[in-house]
Amino acid sequence: MGAYDRVKEWVAREKLTAADINAEFDNVIAMVEGGPVVEGGLVGPRINVLGGTGGIAAGSLVWLSGATGTGDLQVATPAVSSDVAGSTLYAMAYAPDAILEDAEGEVSMCYEATDLDTSTAVAGQLVYLSVIDGEYSLDLPSPGYRVQVVGYVSQVSATVGRIQFTLPGSIIPWSIADQIL
Repeated sequence: MGAYDRVKEWVAREKLTAADINAEFDNVIAMVEGGPVVEGGLVGPRINVLGGTGGIAAGSLVWLSGATGTGDLQVATPAVSSDVAGSTLYAMAYAPDAILEDAEGEVSMCYEATDLDTSTAVAGQLVYLSVIDGEYSLDLPSPGYRVQVVGYVSQVSATVGRIQFTLPGSIIPWSIADQIL
């Protein structure tokens, strides 16, 4: 018996409705992606972390510096682009909620941030790691800075804009990034 026949038999046996089947497929997709599907929020693998020095502000891009000496949690610190070789802390995840210093929190590698002002952008516009700790930018960093694409604008609005973060994203030379604008 093939997969189609097994699914057909399962639907008949369980007397499933179309809504039941859609919910089950959403659960399967979530398992494949590593986390639950949540409207406007965590949509990918969740990672439990420990807030680094100074903590993490809500809505921050974070660098994960590895497991702590006292446990198996990775330490999250704000990600930031730099013009000094070896000092850029590339974004590895997104922190939807604030994480206090030395407190446990949760970050995600795939997250759709909602209720943002994206009115100066266009749908599909790339979003970059900022030169300001933990922040993102709709503008390409200045020449010489490391360029990391961290997502794209998924909805344009002054009040309900959305950005889809997909991390760790692509790291590209500034000279190439400048050509794709």
